[in-house]
Amino acid sequence: DANDIYSNSWGAPDSGHFEHPSAGDGALSATLQHGLRTGRAGKGAIYVFASGNGAQTGDYSVYDSNVSHRGTITVCAVNAGGKRTVYSEAGPNLTVCAPSGDLLARYENWQAGITTLTPGNGYRHNFNGTSATVPMVSGVVALMLQANPALTWRDVPLILARTARQVDAASPGWGSLPE
Repeated sequence: DANDIYSNSWGAPDSGHFEHPSAGDGALSATLQHGLRTGRAGKGAIYVFASGNGAQTGDYSVYDSNVSHRGTITVCAVNAGGKRTVYSEAGPNLTVCAPSGDLLARYENWQAGITTLTPGNGYRHNFNGTSATVPMVSGVVALMLQANPALTWRDVPLILARTARQVDAASPGWGSLPE
């Protein structure tokens, strides 16, 4: 009852193979479904997950069972040039992308990393990967819920998807959401 948004910057191994649901996957599924039914006074908890960083090894986000559950917002990464990072996994379960760092040799040398706090009042300037995108999207969701607390767990990902900019629109294979 204390949390409205769950920011999950963890995932399965980036092996390039389907990760069979683990013994704990049933518990994860049950927990997520419970939160969707009862969280936020019946409007549903919001679950944001990192899509994974295994694109270079052939991994695909739906291979990881934890990011394909009903009610999850799965987040990918784009670089400072607005293109998919070399490591960010593709997949039909992706909801939205957010900025993160990328490899220096990719996309005209865009390399901006994410700056974040570290223990002891320090800073880290190289927080990258889809784990860096999840807190950003979670923050956007917090602002959405502050502006409109009546939004349900179904409304939030739809608004994110409909208001997002298309990643690398010139790339073949992109489609639009139906009106």
